[in-house]
Amino acid sequence: MEIEDLISIGFIKRPFGNDGFVTVVPKSDFIEAFSLLTEFFVVWTNKKVRYKTVEKFRIQNDKIKLKFKDVNSKQQAFALKKTKIMTTKEDLQISQQENTNLPKIIQGYKVFSVKNNKFYGTVTNTLFTAAHPIIIISNQEGKEILIPFIDNFVKKIDEQEQKILIETIPGLLDAN
Repeated sequence: MEIEDLISIGFIKRPFGNDGFVTVVPKSDFIEAFSLLTEFFVVWTNKKVRYKTVEKFRIQNDKIKLKFKDVNSKQQAFALKKTKIMTTKEDLQISQQENTNLPKIIQGYKVFSVKNNKFYGTVTNTLFTAAHPIIIISNQEGKEILIPFIDNFVKKIDEQEQKILIETIPGLLDAN
């Protein structure tokens, strides 16, 4: 396989934090691939290529944050700055087929108000838009609630309890 056989789906902008996370700017057509694929090719401008396995994935401030298994410090993450993230055509096709399934990252999480712990419903799907992902919550009446998956609304994600705390603005829940 040659680099020319790979498809660029985004690039690493910079390190994030001190634990080896990187901020990724995805190409808008491939946002969902980051939530479905667990391995990527990282390609430097000098054509050096490394195959990396994702340890953690999250969306924060409209950006994708990735933590690769072998990157554990800010210094190691800095070495990945301005690299392309690429995948094979076959893996991309598989991820697009799997996109009909619910993203594994927050599927089934319970959603509550950060202010009064009111239960809003359960995450049933994620919509990937060019601006930012939108979580789809099904409430107890079966109504769907759409919440932008950005820091203005999503205040805390508790992975152990599979719980998301959100803050809404007047009219947001009524607009759905």
